[in-house]
Amino acid sequence: MSAISYIYSQIKTQLETVVGIGYVGKWNNQLENDSRERQFKYPCVLIEFGSVEWLNTDQRPSMINTNYQQKGLVEITVHTLFKSVDNSTDTFESHIDFCKLIWDALTNFQDTGEGFTPLQRVRDIDDSSHDVVRDWQTVYSSMIFEAPNSQNLIDAAPVSISITAEYTPDTGTPIVLPICADADVYLNDSPIWTVASGGILELSIVNQDDVSVTPISVVGDVIKISDTGGTCADATAVLKDSGGTTLSTTSIASGASDDISAPDATLTLNGSAWTSKKSGSNTDINLVFQNGSDVPTVSVTNDTITIANLIQTVFIKGLFAENQDYLDTSNGGLITIDADNEGTFTTLTQDGSSGTITFEVNGVVTALPFTLAIGDTLEAFRTVSTAIGFYKISGTYV
Repeated sequence: MSAISYIYSQIKTQLETVVGIGYVGKWNNQLENDSRERQFKYPCVLIEFGSVEWLNTDQRPSMINTNYQQKGLVEITVHTLFKSVDNSTDTFESHIDFCKLIWDALTNFQDTGEGFTPLQRVRDIDDSSHDVVRDWQTVYSSMIFEAPNSQNLIDAAPVSISITAEYTPDTGTPIVLPICADADVYLNDSPIWTVASGGILELSIVNQDDVSVTPISVVGDVIKISDTGGTCADATAVLKDSGGTTLSTTSIASGASDDISAPDATLTLNGSAWTSKKSGSNTDINLVFQNGSDVPTVSVTNDTITIANLIQTVFIKGLFAENQDYLDTSNGGLITIDADNEGTFTTLTQDGSSGTITFEVNGVVTALPFTLAIGDTLEAFRTVSTAIGFYKISGTYV
């Protein structure tokens, strides 16, 4: 295998491990010849090779040492192609985040066979000269090693040559034996076989279904058979999806035609059937809150949409009676946290005449900020209790 085809196959295999790439192949300026190219799934990655600068070397291969190699400096451009789908996830940031997966897979990549040096990322180019396709180009450099033709040679061993010739007496006339050429067999003026001189050709005449046909007559070099045609087997049409899974099989009579209908796709939401879509159609899904505002999405990975957590405010308020300097178990002021008041609390407000207010969480003196989970207990204490007072702690929960 040449050094170029070897490094191409290694890079292609490495890229196929990146989740989300729809197709990996060789760059052939497909974007300029889209109407004549076969279609591929986006996002896709196409590999382009620049010129290879082969370096001179003093190493010379020999039949004793076949390990010498020629080395060359090559630049490889990796085209990462995205096709715009005009939705909130189709952004420059999402494209670059996807390119990061490819950079991580290829930067310093080297095969175990040491057929090339680790790939070094040289530069990135944003080719935005296309209508609906973004071509993000990343250029890598590497040193490749080409083994010489002598790689498969071995040291020669002594060879014995034996020559056998027909004995001709010194006296008399040499006997020259004639050599007869092979016979050619023609069918309807077209050559189809050869038969060695003196050999026998046995013909088997069968129809399309491999059933023997008895000739009506054989006259000279003409074989006459019945003009009744054989029976052609039915054809089977197999409909598959893009992943190669068989969707349906249909038997079609020989010489006939039939329409194959692709089944509708069923969309499910969290495991439950939601709606159906015709094969080949597109679906634009809008995520909104009940009030109609957009739901901020964090990421879309394959068939999972991750949305940002909703942050809500929460507060707890306690009332001090006159001459009451604490709220705990003894006076019914202890609060047990449930799903309505759990959260992280950061702010304290009070009546202003209660002095310093402190708290105990689960019996332990704890200063703000603190987090209260379901089942925790909260007690409050103040240093001035001459009048009615209150405290209010505020925070957030997810």
